[in-house]
Amino acid sequence: MLPKVSIIIPIYNTQEYVVDCVASAVNQTYQNLEIILVNDGTPDNSMLLIEQYFNDERILIINQENQGLSAARNTGIQYATGEYFFFLDSDDAIVDETIECLVSNITTNEPMIVMGNHLCAASIEQADFDAYPQEKQGKEITKKQMFDWMLTKVYWRNKVNSCTVWGKLYHHSIVDNHLFPIGRLHEDEFVNYLYLDEAEKIVFVDAPFYFYRDNSKGIMANRKIKNITDIFDAYFEKYQYFLHREYKSYIPQILVALSELLDVIVSSIQFEQLSLEQQIYYYTIYKTITEDVS
Repeated sequence: MLPKVSIIIPIYNTQEYVVDCVASAVNQTYQNLEIILVNDGTPDNSMLLIEQYFNDERILIINQENQGLSAARNTGIQYATGEYFFFLDSDDAIVDETIECLVSNITTNEPMIVMGNHLCAASIEQADFDAYPQEKQGKEITKKQMFDWMLTKVYWRNKVNSCTVWGKLYHHSIVDNHLFPIGRLHEDEFVNYLYLDEAEKIVFVDAPFYFYRDNSKGIMANRKIKNITDIFDAYFEKYQYFLHREYKSYIPQILVALSELLDVIVSSIQFEQLSLEQQIYYYTIYKTITEDVS
């Protein structure tokens, strides 16, 4: 029997895009799925639009007070009953054959990850999916390849996104072991390397299934100091994780990234907004890491 898939969609302030997003999940050619919509206390009309446009028994709506993206995803995980999970952001969308194609590449009963590539544009109309290869058969990718792409950021050129969780099919046991960190920006950076390391097999399908909306107002465009300190903290956790496993060869790359991030943090005019304890913490690490890099 084909596995049940849980599509988890956190919803907050995306009324302009949420109908396209949910429609793309409802219109999947793969039928054995549930669509979990987590209303993270959105103040706009997103939920009204969903009630107006969708009446599908596969949709489960969960309402909660606003707690942020991590908490909303964790709530979705808590309610999910599928063997595999798929994370979809509410301002993005997926093509109709996404889940069907990814599921067809599940080749083992062991926990695995199946992923496609993505297109990034300001609108769905600008995303020319037909201009790219439409492969159906995936190929196995090693953890080393994924970590190489993650740490050098070449995945943005290759369209193999190794840092974020959206656009991938995860066996539930991988995700259950590592929930998202509450209150963090760049929450994917804190968990996806753990997901990759726990997978028994990783398969990449070279087809652009996922539409990622290029949002100039989003987290990636945010230059507030919390945006930088959170991504630094995520990299520092990677550093500590890799240091004590068979991935020590990545330590020089991570140290360089940490050093560059710390340069931004300690030279920021917003640095004084941090508590004295935080300032001492980052200065101490800064001194240690810059000595290690040099």
